Parts: sequence; C-alpha cells; structure tokens
Amino acid sequence: MTEGKSASPLAQGMGDIGGMLAMQLPPETTPQIQSDAITIPLPDGVKLNATYIHPVGEGPWPVILIRNPYVMVNFLHSMLTGPAFAKHGYAVIVTFVRGAGGSEGDWYPMVHEIEDGRAVADWVAQQEFCDGNIGTFGESYLGMTQWCLADYELPALKTHYIGVMGSSDPYSLFYRRGMFRPELWGCWAGQMMGENRLRMLTPEDNFKILEAAMKTRPASQLGEALIGEHCGWYDPWVSDTTRDDPLWSEGFFAEYSKKASRLVRPVFLEGGWFDIFLRSQIRSWRSMPQDIRDKSRFIISPRSHNGMFPGPDCDKAGLFGVRAALEWFDYMLKGAAYPQTLGVIDAYSIGDGKWTEWKDDFRPARQMEMYFSPGTGAEHALTANTDKTQAKLCYHYDPSDPLETRGGQVITNNRDPQNPMSECSVEQEAVGAREDVLSFVSAPLEEDLPLAGAIQAQLYVSSTAPATAFTVKIMEVGENGAAMNVRDDITDIRWMDEDICSEYTPGEIRCLTISLCDCCWMFRKGSRIRVDIASSNFPAFHLHPNTVQLWSQTTQFQTAEQTVYCGGRTASRIILPIA
Repeated sequence: MTEGKSASPLAQGMGDIGGMLAMQLPPETTPQIQSDAITIPLPDGVKLNATYIHPVGEGPWPVILIRNPYVMVNFLHSMLTGPAFAKHGYAVIVTFVRGAGGSEGDWYPMVHEIEDGRAVADWVAQQEFCDGNIGTFGESYLGMTQWCLADYELPALKTHYIGVMGSSDPYSLFYRRGMFRPELWGCWAGQMMGENRLRMLTPEDNFKILEAAMKTRPASQLGEALIGEHCGWYDPWVSDTTRDDPLWSEGFFAEYSKKASRLVRPVFLEGGWFDIFLRSQIRSWRSMPQDIRDKSRFIISPRSHNGMFPGPDCDKAGLFGVRAALEWFDYMLKGAAYPQTLGVIDAYSIGDGKWTEWKDDFRPARQMEMYFSPGTGAEHALTANTDKTQAKLCYHYDPSDPLETRGGQVITNNRDPQNPMSECSVEQEAVGAREDVLSFVSAPLEEDLPLAGAIQAQLYVSSTAPATAFTVKIMEVGENGAAMNVRDDITDIRWMDEDICSEYTPGEIRCLTISLCDCCWMFRKGSRIRVDIASSNFPAFHLHPNTVQLWSQTTQFQTAEQTVYCGGRTASRIILPIA
C-alpha cells in the first residue's frame, strides 16, 4: 500500500491492529496492494471523495463498497479493513457521503442516501476494475447506507454485510414509546454539526459534546450551544415524537422503513444483544421476504454498538467483522463454498455461553408469569401467583434528580475518558439505594431458566401528572448478591402499547403493555430475578418533565407521585419467554 515518509502514531496503532486482524484471516492471496485517491461523480454534479484500494494489477476484481460520513471511520477502513479485503483479492471503494469528509454538497444526515447510494453503485458497476460482482460493508450509519440499496435492482450488486443497524421501524432508532435517546442522538448530532463532522474528534471532544447535549435547555437549542447557530436538521428529531409525525411518516424514513420487506438479495446481519439498534435489526430480519431470509444469515453476539465483548468465545465475526465478512463475500462474490448455516439467527446465550441456531426466529417453548407483590421494607416480592386483593406502592419522581443509566443498550464513545461508564451487563445499585425505585425480587431459582425472545411487562400504574414516564429493568441477582442488568425499557404513560398513544388523565389507572427487546439469557439455578420500576433512565432517555409540553422545548420540570398496582384486577407482572 502506498505509504508516506513517516507514519503518525495513529497510523502506527492501525498497523498494530492490522497485524492482529491478519492473524484472524486466511492466507493473503494478493498481498501487494495499492491505494489511490479518487472522486465519484453524482448525477447532480456533486463529487464525492473516495479511496480506491486494490491488488496491484489491472483486475477486474469483485468490489466491496463502503459509504461513510465519519473522518475516523474513513481512516479505519482506508488503512485497515479495506487493505485486509484487498489482500484477499478484492477492490475496495471507501467513499465519504455527500457533505462529509470533503465530499461536495450539503450535509443533511440520511436524507440523500437512497439516491446517492444508487448513483455510487451504478458508477462502481460501470468501472473496468469491477468484475460484475459488488458487495457492501459497514455498520451503524454505514449499515444504514446499505439498507438504502436493499431493494435496488442492480445486477452487479450481489449482497450486503450489515452490522448493528436495521431499517424496519426507524422511529425506534431515535425514540422508545415517546422517549428520545439523548445519550445517543444528542451527542451524535453534536459530533456531526458544523465543522465537527470534518474533524477527527478525541474522547475529550466527545465528552464536551455529551455534556452540552445533556445540559442544554431547551434541548432544541443544541446547535446554538455547540456551534453558535441553529441546526435545522436536528429540529424534527426532537419534535416529532410519534410514528405519525412527518419525520417518520413522510420522506426518507417512510421509504427507508420499507427496505427490509423489499429486500432483493441475501444479506449477512451482525447484531449485538447490547446494541442500541438491535430492536430494529431483529424486526428487519423478520420483515424480509422468506426466500431471501432463507439465503441470509444473522448472528447476535453479546456485543455493544461499539464492539465491546464482555467475555471470551462470544465473537463469531472477528475484529471489525472482517473475518465473517470475508467468508461471506468469498461465497457471494467469488462462488466459494460456505461452511455456515443459512436462514438462521445464530445467537449467543448470555449466562451459559452457548451458541444456538434458530431457524427463522426465536421460538420459546412456553411462557412464565411472575407477579409483583408488596413486601416489607425496600424489597418487594416477585412471585408465581398473584395476590387476590389489590395493593399499591408509591414513589416520588423528581426529574431534576434522575436515575443514572447503568449499562444496557447504550453507546460509550461519548463517555468521560476519566470516568468511563460501562455498557452491556454491569452491576446495579443495591435494593433500597434510592427511594424513587421499586424493587421486586424472586426466591432463588430451583433450576436453570433459559430465556429466548422478548420479555413482556404488564404494568398497572397511575400518576398525579398529565404525562410522565415509567421504566422497567430486569436483572439477575447472583448468589453473591450482585445484580446484573438483563434488559430494560421505558415508556411515556400515554403509550398504552407499542403503537397506541392517547391522552392521560391524572389519577387514571392505566395498563401499560411493554415488549422489551429480545434476548437469549440463562438465569442460573440459585440466582434470583429482580425487577425495578422507576421513572427515569438518564442519559439513555430524556428526562420526562411530567407535563404535556414538548420535552425538547421546555425548561420547566414538575414532580409527580407515581403508583404501581399489584394483585386483584391490577396485577402487574412480567412474562418470561422460556426456551
């Protein structure tokens, strides 16, 4: 590969990681490669900056296309993953999207990716170096650019390797039942506003952006706080809070939401139990045409969005997904034999460390209900049978003193480097640590309890506020007393289920049916199941002000008295999918 006179520390670090990556891959077939800076023209005259990495020689070769908005990620793919593919007989195009990384045009996140993606794929297919076989690669936003091509009927485009991103229900990428994700999208928006998108941001930069995103009131003025001017593309993100609002029901996201159901070629999906976008990714898998799903593959490890793995023997994709992608591209673009099973979700079970292949989808053998029951002191009971009489438990919710996010499906590249916060499954606070949390704990399990699918929560609640939030967190309490999070969720009280949103009258007892994100988890014999109910999970989700005012435009909070009901006709419970 073409090199400069001296390598920067970052480039040297990439070289060390490149050596680790090479050890995971089969022997190189084309070790001599070169890299060229090129531009790709779009139909409207805009030119995109790109890097063309390929084996030495004339070709043609199968091509791997990577479309990306990030400076650091472009460096990663140009210096590391792109060369790894090229040394195994592929040409690789790594291109910045419109308005990013020196590419011409205005930067407006996601809006132009469908038509621009098609134009870039057309251009690649017409090049002499392309042998008529194109695959796409990448994760997160780079996965979104691939979903944009899912229904494009281009003969040369044969497959996609999509990491940690879905297309179905894009509303859920930003919101959960009316609750925005500021830890993710507030910080991301700050990173991509103004000149920030053209910089290689440090962890310290990201933390400063996160601080601004958390402290700015009203939240709609994040642009003013960070870059000194209003950011128009951020407005609908923080104002369109229901699926019926224009951002989700019209334009790009309305079209994007249909991509999985219109998929025309096999895909490889790489997901993680603690990835922020897993819910949409699983829904995308379920939405695929059956004949396409039968030819595709989906692996779910215990990874987070940023690739953190909590233990050994749980990574089937390899560093940056290259090992699994190379095996997939050799099959789809070169016609090599494929040793893995198709048409399955290959899922890692946390707790027992086993991989299981599920044909099409998770199919639990039965369901088990566990009911809330009042106890003495801070610890309440979680039982197999409900009480015959109604009881209620109350707590005071003050948005100015929120329960801090601790683990779960969060992103961590924006955390304070001096005080990092973990993602995935981490130890939780003890029962009774806060008065605004209700904890329900089961007796020790008499046998192992394997879960596969979505845990359901059915909560009977009321509030003194006209609008508020409730959270649910499922934990496994080990014999040593440590409580580790399994799944958590949140809802505005006005969302009675996944789709129905209606006005709430203070004091009304409302049943909230919540479907937590799927998981495969083994609760061990002797451990206990704990369920916490609260009203905040910040900064993973915005602080509910306890008013009906739009959360992003208010600066005023109110307190609320929250009630959770147990027993009788208001028997709050969880429903476990037992494998």
